[in-house]
Amino acid sequence: MDTPLLATNGEYWAVPWVGGGGPVFFRKLSRYGKIEPDAPTINGHRAPVLSLAFSPFQDNVLASGSDDGTICMWALDEIDKSGQHLMMDAEPMARLSDHLHGVRALEFHPASPVLASAASNQVKFWDLNTQSKCLDLALEGEENAIANVSFNFDGSLAAVATKTQAIHVADPRAGRSVLQSPTDFNSRAQRVVWCTDYGSSEVLLSVGTAPRRGRQIALWDARNLAEPFNVDQVDTATGQLFPLYDEGTGVVLLSGRGDNTIKVYELGPGCRQLTPCSDMMVAGEPLCAIAMLPKQSCDVMNVETMRVLRLTTSTVDPISFILPRADHLKKFFMDDVYVPTRSRAVSQEVDGWLSGANVAPALEDLKPEGVTPLSEKPVEAPKVSKAQITRQQIAETAKEDKRNVESFNRLQAMAVQRSKYQGVGSKGAVKGVDAATEESNDVSDSEWDDDE
Repeated sequence: MDTPLLATNGEYWAVPWVGGGGPVFFRKLSRYGKIEPDAPTINGHRAPVLSLAFSPFQDNVLASGSDDGTICMWALDEIDKSGQHLMMDAEPMARLSDHLHGVRALEFHPASPVLASAASNQVKFWDLNTQSKCLDLALEGEENAIANVSFNFDGSLAAVATKTQAIHVADPRAGRSVLQSPTDFNSRAQRVVWCTDYGSSEVLLSVGTAPRRGRQIALWDARNLAEPFNVDQVDTATGQLFPLYDEGTGVVLLSGRGDNTIKVYELGPGCRQLTPCSDMMVAGEPLCAIAMLPKQSCDVMNVETMRVLRLTTSTVDPISFILPRADHLKKFFMDDVYVPTRSRAVSQEVDGWLSGANVAPALEDLKPEGVTPLSEKPVEAPKVSKAQITRQQIAETAKEDKRNVESFNRLQAMAVQRSKYQGVGSKGAVKGVDAATEESNDVSDSEWDDDE
C-alpha cells in the first residue's frame, strides 16, 4: 500500500487489517500497546481497504475506502456500544458507490459535511447529509492517477497530487484543474499538503522522490506552480514519505514506512521558509505509519504542542511533543503557544458551499475554563538569586572597609599636623610642675643662705 495505514481523531484510532474482504480494526484512543493477532474488526467491503479518514465534525464517524471502489461510513460508538464488532456482523451506516477503481484517498471538507474520494484520475464529492454524490472532478489522462487530496482553509480549492509527477490546484465546483505544476520535478511517490496557516497563506508542501537525488520536500505558491520556491533534500532513501502538518506550530513531520526516524521541519511566517530541525529518533520497531491527533487532545497545561500515534507491526503508541516551560508558569494558559484551532462545528451547509459561498471553518479557544492566560499574569517583583545577594553583600562590605580606611587616614593626618605645628605657637601660661620649676629658677644666688 502506498497510502497511510493509520487514522485517528479525538476518540478512536483505526488501521486496515489483513483478512477476507476489507476488515478494519479500531479501538478507543485510550487503549494503546500491543495489538493481538485475533483482534476483532469491522468488515463491510469485498476487497482490502486502501484509505481511512475520520470526520472532523463527529468523533465517532469513520470513512473507509476499498479496492472494490466502495466507501463505507461507520458509526463506531454504536458498534462499540452494542459489541457487534465482536461478531464481525456490523453494518455501515452508509455505503457510497460510484467509483470504478480502488479508492486510494479520502479527505473531509474543512467547513461542510462533504467527503472527497479519489480513485484513478477522478475525485468525487459526496454530500454526507443525503449520502449522495454532489460533484465530479476528473483530470485528463488515465495516467494521472491521484495519490491524495488536500483542501485549502475554507475548502474553496483542492490540491491534488498525481503519480505522474504533477500537482494540480482544482476548483471542485467548476469540476476542473485550474493550475498544474511541471511534470519533471518528481518521478514518483508524490504527496501534497495545503499549508494554510489558518487562511493567511497559499502554500503547498509536497514530498516525493526525484531521480538520482533521493527524497525531497518542496514549497509551492498555490497561485503559481511554475516552480517551487523552496526545495530541500531530505535524504538519499527511496521509500515514500508521508507528511503531517500542524497549523498551530507550523511544524511538519515526515515519516516513511520502515524508517526509524521522523524528519522534522519548521515553516516560517506565512509558511514560506523551510527550516530543517533535529531528526527524532524512534526506538523499537520501525515505523509503519504516524497520525496526528486533533489539537484538542493535547495537554495544554503541560504545554504539549503536538500528540501523534506511532504504528509498528505489533503496537500503537503515543508520542508527545512538549515545550519546556518553568514549573511556576504552568498554572497559566500559554496563549503565546496555543492559537485558536479548528472546532468540531459545521460552519457551512452543503447547499451553501455548492452554490459558491466560501465560509472559513469555525475556531475555538483551547484555554481551560478558569485558567488565567500567561499574557495576563500579574507583574511580580524581580527575584534576587543567592549569587546576587552574595555579590551585593561583598560590595557593601568593601564600601564599609573603604569608608573605615578613609576615616583612619583623616585622623592620622590630623594627628601629624598637630604635632608638627604645636612647638612654634604661643604656649600661654605655664602651669603645674613645670611652672614651679621655672619660678625656682628665678631665685638669685644671693638669696641662698648656707646656714639655713
